[in-house]
Amino acid sequence: MAGSVLATPNVSSSRLAYLDWLRFFVVLSLAPFHAALSFTGMGVVYVYDGPVRDALLAGGSVHDMGPLAMRLFTVFMDNWFMHLLFLVSGVAAAASLRKRTAGGFIAERANRLLLPLALGTLLIISIQAWLRAVSFGTFSGGFFSFYPSFFNGISTGPGSRNNFDYGHLWFLLYLFVFSVIALPVFLRLNRLGEALAPDDARAPPHCRCRHSCAADLGCAAGGIIPARLARLSEPGQ
Repeated sequence: MAGSVLATPNVSSSRLAYLDWLRFFVVLSLAPFHAALSFTGMGVVYVYDGPVRDALLAGGSVHDMGPLAMRLFTVFMDNWFMHLLFLVSGVAAAASLRKRTAGGFIAERANRLLLPLALGTLLIISIQAWLRAVSFGTFSGGFFSFYPSFFNGISTGPGSRNNFDYGHLWFLLYLFVFSVIALPVFLRLNRLGEALAPDDARAPPHCRCRHSCAADLGCAAGGIIPARLARLSEPGQ
């Protein structure tokens, strides 16, 4: 079964516009959320407001710092937006499984997740790590002189003299790992879903295909169920 195509050719390839918009707004919210963290200290970012940075260097508590509005905004966002992003990614995984073999699915996930992770870490996170090192006083100088020291060891948080991490791209790595681990479950759900006939009147119109509602819901659940685990194990959490 692992090598069989998981869908029939007549499955619709049309995109769900509302999911695209949902993902757009969630990703857009990442900018103000992480900006608020710089002023509240309620999460790990690369550059903090002066008082928060000084408190972190002194080993003090920073959870009551920053404007109240920013703290409330941070708590509100932190309790749902990553879960929602995992859910949308799970739905995207269901769409990918409709038109690929199991091996093709893993290859597609690697291309869409691991490649951006590697390039983003080398080209973007390295710049952020340089800004962090300069801000916390562990390095002085330009980016190009800093770049070799980006690989000097795994950063353990603000003020660490080691610089390497994958920063806010952790989501890509975790999503790939969850996709690989959950693939046998998705395949099993797909086989169970084949018991539902394509023309079964009980099935919703968008589920009247060989890849049934069971597999769609399974892939979506495979996105959202690990979300809390991912947030708890996120670097710096």
